[in-house]
Amino acid sequence: MIEKLFKDGSTKMIAQIDTRNIASQRLVESLGFVRTDRINNADTFKGTVSDEYVYELLPAMGAHAR
Repeated sequence: MIEKLFKDGSTKMIAQIDTRNIASQRLVESLGFVRTDRINNADTFKGTVSDEYVYELLPAMGAHAR
């Protein structure tokens, strides 16, 4: 899907993931995403304020470019 989106003209993919969600962080990292930022107090989930990491993937960064 990532390869197709870039082929069709997308220039960047962005993922925002709760800092506590290790499985999702590992998944996007395995796809070539790079952590670029942290957003404090990004969301409230089940009554608890959570922070999020921002991940980015550019066409030359992803596994599809290898």
